Amino acid sequence: MNKRNQTLSIAFIISISTLIGISTSFDILYAKNRIILATTTSTYDSGLLDYLLPPFEEKSGITVDILSVGTGQALEMGRRGDADVLLVHSRTREDKFVSNGYGIHRACVMYNDFIIIGPSNDPANIQGENVSVAMTNLVN
Repeated sequence: MNKRNQTLSIAFIISISTLIGISTSFDILYAKNRIILATTTSTYDSGLLDYLLPPFEEKSGITVDILSVGTGQALEMGRRGDADVLLVHSRTREDKFVSNGYGIHRACVMYNDFIIIGPSNDPANIQGENVSVAMTNLVN
C-alpha cells in the first residue's frame, strides 16, 4: 500500500471512529432526557398520568414515553431492557423481578381498598367480616 492510500485509510478509520463516538454521545444525551414508562392499561386509562407527568417533565427536563400494556408485558419489557420504569400491579411478580436482578428498586406508589357500603343498620349483618365472608353472606 502506498503512503497516500495508507494515510487515507488511517484518516477514514479516524473519521468513522469519531462519527461512532459522536453518535454514541448523542444517544447517551438523548437517553438522559427521555425515559420509557411501561404501565398497565388500567393506570393509563385512569388519566392519572395525564395529571402527574406534565409537572414532572417540566421540572426534570425528562420526557416520558408511555407504553400501555398488561402487567406481564410490562415486566417482560423490563427484563429485555425495553423500558426504564415499570408501573404495574402484581406484588409477587414485582418482587421476583427485582430479586432476579432485573430491577433495582421496588416502591409502592398507590393502592386501592375494596369496601362494601350499605345501610347503617346492617341488614345483611356483615359489619366487621372479612370481604370473602361478607360477600358470601350478601349472596346467600
